[in-house]
Amino acid sequence: MCERVLMEMSDDPEPGALELVASRPRLAMAMTYFIVSTDENRPTDGEIDPPAQVRAWQRKILPRLAVAVSGESARYTAGMWRPRYLAILAQAASGTGRQDYALKLI
Repeated sequence: MCERVLMEMSDDPEPGALELVASRPRLAMAMTYFIVSTDENRPTDGEIDPPAQVRAWQRKILPRLAVAVSGESARYTAGMWRPRYLAILAQAASGTGRQDYALKLI
């Protein structure tokens, strides 16, 4: 059920949905892990998605989540959340081909 909700939110997020996710660090981490590890971009359609299509979806949605998370940076200042905050941003940067920036973050 959690996976289905994350998928529905990340497939074509309504305005403000990613900001809502970003305002809750645990949910933002869950969505990041889901986006990075999933092998389908629409698991609810019953079809296996081509890897290139999944990768394109990941490249589209992960940076959008990272922008929303960076807008909520004050929520990620507590000791345990700072590394996770940087990990979300680094995953997004790396996923879009900006490995140099990702390495600077970590």
